Amino acid sequence: MRSRSSAGRDPRRFALFAFGGNGPLFGALMAEELGMTEVVVPPAPGLFSAFGLLYAEVEHHLSTTFRTRLDRADPAAFAEARAALEREAAATARRPTASRPSADCFAATAELRYVGQSSELAVPLPDGEAAEVLASLTARFAAAHERAYGYAAGPGEPVEIVALQLIGRGVPERPPPA
Repeated sequence: MRSRSSAGRDPRRFALFAFGGNGPLFGALMAEELGMTEVVVPPAPGLFSAFGLLYAEVEHHLSTTFRTRLDRADPAAFAEARAALEREAAATARRPTASRPSADCFAATAELRYVGQSSELAVPLPDGEAAEVLASLTARFAAAHERAYGYAAGPGEPVEIVALQLIGRGVPERPPPA
């Protein structure tokens, strides 16, 4: 049986990464079943996840509902919703147990969809005045929709924001593994 992911990627074009206590034991059989020709086994595969946990960047995902059509969006309300997320992210970063993401480690996105659709696409939010950002989102969404689905609706098709999201990344204060 040959499988394809929902995104249309053929596993035969990739290597299987076999880690964990039994990953190397079953990796070759799984790769064969998937039609894959390469299996990668890292050093100390049973400890791979633990090392990843120790050295990975910490991410704080924040989200707020902000549902409105782009052509009716209030720039002041949009700016306040984004600022509230940034304040929450800054407060999260100041917690004693949290890693400390710096301001340049924040990535903001808007979850957008055509009115009537049931799924959204995350579109990166640029910095700038709220009115200018809102004005740019229809074209940014159309380009993202075309990349994801192979088409974009006409210029008159209304687009709505469903949510605003912010990801703060914290880089651990320790040297990388040797």
